[in-house]
Amino acid sequence: MNSFVRGSITIAAKDLRSEMRTKEAFNASFAFSLVILVLFSFAFDPSSEELRTISGGLLWLVFSFAGALVLNRSFARELQNDCLDALISSPVPTSAIFFGKTLANYLLLMIVETAALAVFAVLYDTHFARQFWPVVLVMLLGTWGMTVIGTFNHIETPQDAAAEVTRVTNAYPDIQGWAMIGGWALFTPALLTDLDPKRVKVASVDALGSELVYVDKGIAPVLLAQPVYQWGYVGVNTIIDKVHLKKDVPTIIPMDLVKVTKANLGEWARQLKEWGFNDVPDAYLKM
Repeated sequence: MNSFVRGSITIAAKDLRSEMRTKEAFNASFAFSLVILVLFSFAFDPSSEELRTISGGLLWLVFSFAGALVLNRSFARELQNDCLDALISSPVPTSAIFFGKTLANYLLLMIVETAALAVFAVLYDTHFARQFWPVVLVMLLGTWGMTVIGTFNHIETPQDAAAEVTRVTNAYPDIQGWAMIGGWALFTPALLTDLDPKRVKVASVDALGSELVYVDKGIAPVLLAQPVYQWGYVGVNTIIDKVHLKKDVPTIIPMDLVKVTKANLGEWARQLKEWGFNDVPDAYLKM
């Protein structure tokens, strides 16, 4: 047995054992599936033609969201105690890590989908006897495709993003800055201690309340904020001018990003508060 196969089986067995002990992903995904199926059962008559039309889409809606919950836990559990770094540093090939996690996620998701399918059959008075094998084949192939893509592009939390920034920065000491779109890693305070503001700087698009501390501490000299509420205001006014007042309106309405620095940090914080954001630190409102 070569290292790829052995490593894949080891990783898959590790993830499945971990899930069997906690049952976090299974309980969350199956409970969500059950709630969705029960709610829709009240909305549609099980014998209606409308239900037959949407039943396939409803099932895959449930499967997709259940899969999101399962796939999210796949890497989230590796963040504790730097397990992901240890896993990457292990002699197991990275391809085996990916395939092992994909296999574990696939098996777990198939269990959830099978249970959800049984509930669907009971609540919606559906019989799969005539289409049993086609249904099984579609589930097997569709779930495999969803699992491969979902494991490769797993749902990333701010902690995931911050951990990856820290890992790469430590691995490549020559890195002097990060340019981010969305600033997902700045939604957690982890980088306040993991990055040295004298050596590494961050520039990012977005400047929400939880990210402002990085401007204050000097790690992010500038955040490019999106005046999203003004987009709606300007958009509605443009529609009124065009439709109701019969005015000529521009085809393109340019709206520049707001450069948030220490100089206007207080002003931007108050603007966020005025727009209804509740996570703006009080200290910045008083600046």
